[in-house]
Amino acid sequence: AESALNVATSDRADWVGTLALLDAASSVSVRLTDVSGEYESRRPVLSVKGIALIGSDGADPLREYMATLAGSPVVENVTMGSTRATEIEGRAARSFSMKLQLRSGSDLASVVEGE
Repeated sequence: AESALNVATSDRADWVGTLALLDAASSVSVRLTDVSGEYESRRPVLSVKGIALIGSDGADPLREYMATLAGSPVVENVTMGSTRATEIEGRAARSFSMKLQLRSGSDLASVVEGE
C-alpha cells in the first residue's frame, strides 16, 4: 500500500511547501496580491501577482525576490510576465506578474539526491 501511495503522489507538486517558500522569500517591500497553482501540460505552475516597493536608494526588491525563488530546489524556472510602474502609499512601486514552473515530486527527488 505504501508503494502505491508513493507512485500516486510522486509527480505532485508540493503546493504547501511552495507557498511557504513564497512567504519566506518575500519582504516588506514585496507584497503578494494573488497566487494560484495549476498544471500546464502536466507540469505544476504557480502564477504570482504582487507589488514591489522601490527603495529610496533605487534598490529593486523584485529582482532579489526572483533570484531567491529561482535558487530554490523546488523551482525549476521563474518567468516574469509583466511589470508596470505605479505608486503605493506615496512610494514608487512596480506591480508584477510571474510564473514559477515547479518541480514535481520525482523531479525534486532527483535534484535533492544530486546535491
